[in-house]
Amino acid sequence: MGTKKSVGFKQLFIHLLIISATACAILIGFFYYYLPEFTHHGEGIEVPKLVGTSYEDAQTLIRKNKLKIKIFDSAYYPTVKPHIIQNQFPEAGEKVKQSRTIYVSVASLTPPRVRMPKLIGYSLKAAQMSLESYGLLQGRIIYIPSATEGAVLKQMVGSSPILPDVWVKKGTKINLVVGNGLGSENMFIPDLSGLNLVEARDILSVNGLELGAVVYDANGTGQIGTVYKQKPEYISGDTTNTIKTGDVIDIWINGENPQQILTPANTAP
Repeated sequence: MGTKKSVGFKQLFIHLLIISATACAILIGFFYYYLPEFTHHGEGIEVPKLVGTSYEDAQTLIRKNKLKIKIFDSAYYPTVKPHIIQNQFPEAGEKVKQSRTIYVSVASLTPPRVRMPKLIGYSLKAAQMSLESYGLLQGRIIYIPSATEGAVLKQMVGSSPILPDVWVKKGTKINLVVGNGLGSENMFIPDLSGLNLVEARDILSVNGLELGAVVYDANGTGQIGTVYKQKPEYISGDTTNTIKTGDVIDIWINGENPQQILTPANTAP
């Protein structure tokens, strides 16, 4: 009786051993032979270089390599043609599996808009740094005689002044008018009395002078809206009454400041 039990136990043990060995063989075959063959383990496609090529050309190249491509970002670059690829991930030369998606960033066609910074009164170096930080380009630098040497006096697009906070496209060239100190030439101080603001500014500009402070005085004399006082003063017949090129003249105008009159607080709804 004991012998039969011993033989049965041995047969059961042998069967279990065979089952275990078979299972191990199947697992080994699956992980070390079938799975690598199915997934092409150890094999890979080398990612081509896409940076510097157009997105259209990159699509053709990607298809030839049995990969996929997708744009994940776009940015405006003033010196780069639109649709040129700037970055890619994974990078060129890396090994990837078939059908892997390659993500790229491209140069956009339309530049974004930024608010024009205030550059007047800043040094040329500070103005240049501000332009760069806003994505704007420095255009021409025009030097004129001025008491404020090295400072920006005007900011312009082309020949037209541009005010701070005006929306402008990134990459726009901004021309800067910069003072280079007072000129060596002496001239008679012009008489601005009786002129309006535009006329006074034009006279000063023609003579290479700058308009300084503009003070409106409701208790002034003369016709409303005209200059009744200036500093330095004009003295008729005084041959020593001179000023240097680039110097500043302040003016006083009879009447209230029209800009203050037209402020939203003083206008009808």
